[in-house]
Amino acid sequence: MQARTRVLLAVASVLCAVATGVLTNLATDRWSVIMTVGLLTAVACWTTVEVVRARREPAPAAGAEPASAAVTQSAGTVLGRLVGVRRARAAGPVTVRQTVEIVGSAGEVVGYDDSRPPPQSSATPGSRRPEQR
Repeated sequence: MQARTRVLLAVASVLCAVATGVLTNLATDRWSVIMTVGLLTAVACWTTVEVVRARREPAPAAGAEPASAAVTQSAGTVLGRLVGVRRARAAGPVTVRQTVEIVGSAGEVVGYDDSRPPPQSSATPGSRRPEQR
């Protein structure tokens, strides 16, 4: 891919991301049909830009070493769980940089999550425990 095209697609991706973020904030602050249509349009544009970028990038050669990755996250207040990278997604070396202003009492910030997912419950959906008397 030519350098100019890469730069233009990167700029378009960032602008779509910013527009999506702004419209998300506005739509949740004062919801309207027009705001929702604008948000969905921004998401569709962003998705299109990313699909075009992915199709233009050359596929990695078979047997090639996995590329290193860098994750940078910034958050104002974390009330839940913020994870930089999960083990299943990290194919090669990973650098995680996280900047967090406030972590709430139930908040947790994890740079690299190497834990396995919790085991699935053996109960079938909709089943109940027998009542004790």
